[in-house]
Amino acid sequence: APTIGGFSAIDTFGSTSSFWDTATSGLGASAGGTGITTAQFQDTETFIGLAGSQGWDFDTVWAPGDTGEYPVNYTTTPVVFASPNGINGVQYGLTGSATTTGTVAGGSSVFVFDSDTDALDTSGLFNALVFAGQDVGAQNFTLSTTSLTSNESVSYRVIDRVAVANVTPAPLTITANDATKAEGTTLVFDGTEFTTGTLFFSDSVDKVTLASDGAAEDAAVEDSPFDIVASNAQGTGLSNYTITFETGTLTLEEGEVENEVTIPPIFNGTPPTNPNDDLGLPELEGDDDTIAALDGGDTVALAEAEETLAEVEDIAGGFEDASGACGQEGGDVGKYLACLSDALSDFAGELDAIATDLPPGMGNVAQIVQTARVEVDAARSRAQARLATATTEAERQAIRRDAVNEARGALATASSEIRKEITLVRADDPELAAVQRQTVSLAAAAVDNAGLTLARATGL
Repeated sequence: APTIGGFSAIDTFGSTSSFWDTATSGLGASAGGTGITTAQFQDTETFIGLAGSQGWDFDTVWAPGDTGEYPVNYTTTPVVFASPNGINGVQYGLTGSATTTGTVAGGSSVFVFDSDTDALDTSGLFNALVFAGQDVGAQNFTLSTTSLTSNESVSYRVIDRVAVANVTPAPLTITANDATKAEGTTLVFDGTEFTTGTLFFSDSVDKVTLASDGAAEDAAVEDSPFDIVASNAQGTGLSNYTITFETGTLTLEEGEVENEVTIPPIFNGTPPTNPNDDLGLPELEGDDDTIAALDGGDTVALAEAEETLAEVEDIAGGFEDASGACGQEGGDVGKYLACLSDALSDFAGELDAIATDLPPGMGNVAQIVQTARVEVDAARSRAQARLATATTEAERQAIRRDAVNEARGALATASSEIRKEITLVRADDPELAAVQRQTVSLAAAAVDNAGLTLARATGL
């Protein structure tokens, strides 16, 4: 019989459920027990698989090994063992705010060296998760929290198991932009005339296929308007979305007739009245102001629309300056999002002040911007709560990145909702309609730029 062994030199009691470290002991043989490596001891899932089959109780007695740590007993070590439940469905792009439920073993109630009056709050353990990947499909995740402090300042190490979440596709709407063209001309789409809903991370829609029966040269005004149909989106990360395509509207306008030849009429008998003769045309009834209004109504509406466009241009410029100044926060995501929230609030207030002057459908644009502000605030609050329990710089960076992506998603949604108002522009005067569409586009572009500036300034 050997005089030494990795677990024991002599096995009197049949130690089948015991283990020793073959790496640290340097011994590969033993009268009893099972030899495993340091890595096997300190990998949570591996050790549970080995020891669980030998009858180890991880619910009430043992905490499994973890990175840099061996298995310990709940009664003699301040430790908790958290087992998160899997998540049946979490939308792509929202894993940063996902939560779950689970079970917790160990803690102050069983640690004998803690006082009987102490308490440990574990309720927030499953509210901050770290995902191994972000794409649609099965993704492993663990808990962000690595330690908890009791009411009496005892620090408890947190060991957690790996769980699996089913990441589901995010909805994405791609809408073909409205367009106009003169009758008798051909409209060629380059594939970029569209707007999108919320995209996450660095995903993008670069091009879509656009088609319309009204694009052909022989399309007739009397058949207008025509649908503009979008399909076949191309870009980055689009396999993570369920894409819905919305049609745009193509309106045909009568073009000028070139080289028109007037053929004199052939007549018999008395020639027609000379144009210089008095034809006895009836005079317009009403005062001079009424007649002027009838003649200049479109001109007045166009002038007012141009004034509103100038106002919105000033307001949008002020918002871009204010949101751009948030970059002075030096990469502090919390302060940046707070600054952006204030800028959105001011932007919404100024748009609301001129709501009655805005093009048809833009009356609720201020509310769209306010909704984006609320979502930015929510992203900031969630990040602050998660950062309070983060213990590594990698965790903190992941939390900041999630907050930035959520804020960018809110801005992208707001921009998309604002651009939808372009479909409500139905002015008969093409020049007036163009000014009104430009007004809508200015507000949407300002929100887009705020999202781009956010990504560049934070570097996330």
